[in-house]
Amino acid sequence: RTGERPMRKMDAKAGTRHYKHLLLTDPRIFPIFPQMKLSMKDLEMNVRFYVALLMLLVSASSYSSTAKDDEPPLFYWDARPRLGFSNFGDDLSSSIVEKILGRPVLKVTGITPGKKKFLAVGSIINYAEEGDIIWGSGVNGKCMDPSDYRFKTLDVRAVRGPLSRQFLLTLGVPCPEIYGDPTLLLPILFPEFEKREKEVYDYIVIPHFSDEKLFANTPNMVSVKEEWQTVVKKILTSKFVISSALSGIIVAEAFGI
Repeated sequence: RTGERPMRKMDAKAGTRHYKHLLLTDPRIFPIFPQMKLSMKDLEMNVRFYVALLMLLVSASSYSSTAKDDEPPLFYWDARPRLGFSNFGDDLSSSIVEKILGRPVLKVTGITPGKKKFLAVGSIINYAEEGDIIWGSGVNGKCMDPSDYRFKTLDVRAVRGPLSRQFLLTLGVPCPEIYGDPTLLLPILFPEFEKREKEVYDYIVIPHFSDEKLFANTPNMVSVKEEWQTVVKKILTSKFVISSALSGIIVAEAFGI
């Protein structure tokens, strides 16, 4: 539904068994794993999804549990200077990374010439520069001209989906077949957010911020300008989500809505 499927196909039985074992028994891989509380039954039913999440988490290991002087800052797209509001999907990036690490990270919202940065949630690869780290980011469909890009090489750990990977390959940038928007990790990283047993709304509409004027009088409209926690809670109280904001769709998919 998003155009980019958020999971990597895992068909090798041996590899699947190996990753299932790591998910359940080896917290050294990433400190968040002991909090996952997954049963073997859960894994048998959803093994490809959980394996993809494991690979996504492991691919973020350029950061450590303690801050370093040379740590790359986290870049995220900040709408406030130009548009006067925050966009919930972009705000998710720092919350997810900081939750994984258990500590704050240095954040930047602009170009950093000569200094490597780390890009996660969002269609923000066009903001990458030479040598930057990419973890689950995607290509912006409005920026498909190679001249929009200022890099020849990147440190790509994962991309949002195969369309983003294919675009990077056309630019000559090596890119692994590891797919996943980090937003998919929300149910694991923030277990306090749970799907309601009884929904409040039959549906909600989440327009992209550029579409909001078109839906001003639409019942059950949810604005992406609200805090990300508020938007997620509204998604979790709805039976169905209609969204032109990609993050709205991905959050709904992550929670099985």
